[in-house]
Amino acid sequence: MTEIVGFAAVVDGDTLRINGLPVRLFGMDSFEAHQRCVSAGRESTECGQQATIELGRLVAGREVRCTPRSADSYNRTVATCLVGSKDLAREMIRRGLAVALLQYSLDYLDVERSAREARSGAYAGTFETPSAYRAGRQAAQPSARAAILPSTQCQIRGNINNRGEQIYHLPTNRDWAKVRAEQLFCSEEDAIRAGFRPARN
Repeated sequence: MTEIVGFAAVVDGDTLRINGLPVRLFGMDSFEAHQRCVSAGRESTECGQQATIELGRLVAGREVRCTPRSADSYNRTVATCLVGSKDLAREMIRRGLAVALLQYSLDYLDVERSAREARSGAYAGTFETPSAYRAGRQAAQPSARAAILPSTQCQIRGNINNRGEQIYHLPTNRDWAKVRAEQLFCSEEDAIRAGFRPARN
């Protein structure tokens, strides 16, 4: 596939439009446009809007070079995109405005861990992963629920304890109802790939 080069318009926190073509950034998932997160001070923040604004700042007035990797179900080109030497996906994750899509690539696992440790952006507080947020919105549509959602409906709760251990809790775990979810996962595989281990109860 041919490299896509040009100035970009921002659609949302992980999608650009270059020369009229929609381009989805590879290996990451940013907060949805209307998604809200919770700050360290327990205040609601518009993290979806913040992600869109930040991606706009990264590409403003600069040539973007994208190397296509595949296409997605929305007919967007999925690509690794650079501004100069900066990988846009890596920058968005580093700033705490996106998560790594570990089911597709481990390229950004290191930067996500660093962002979490530094409590950058949304990592300073708590948030649903974008996939969990989308699943929750789909759950509000009864006609689509059975066809789209897994039986857990993204109820696996990820928590970081006072020793810094990342632990995930299933609804069948004894303490699940008491756990403050810092991240939600739709599958155990997603939780493990994000660096969480299973609870021991």
